[in-house]
Amino acid sequence: MATEVEVASGLVDVNGLRESGVWKTGAPSRTTLMVWTKSGRIPSYKIGGRRYYDPREVLGYIRKHWRQRGVLG
Repeated sequence: MATEVEVASGLVDVNGLRESGVWKTGAPSRTTLMVWTKSGRIPSYKIGGRRYYDPREVLGYIRKHWRQRGVLG
């Protein structure tokens, strides 16, 4: 039985993504998230010179494309 995770809605920056509730234990570091963004492992939006994330979209993408268990809440 899958449990729903409570994640923030709306666009957030990288620090907001870390605090959004996507990961159930220890969120990845800021550097790791930026590397994943640059390599296309997580979706993001570039607005001006900054990157923003939709936590719900990131969670859906991770659930669909990553097969590692225990990473997500």
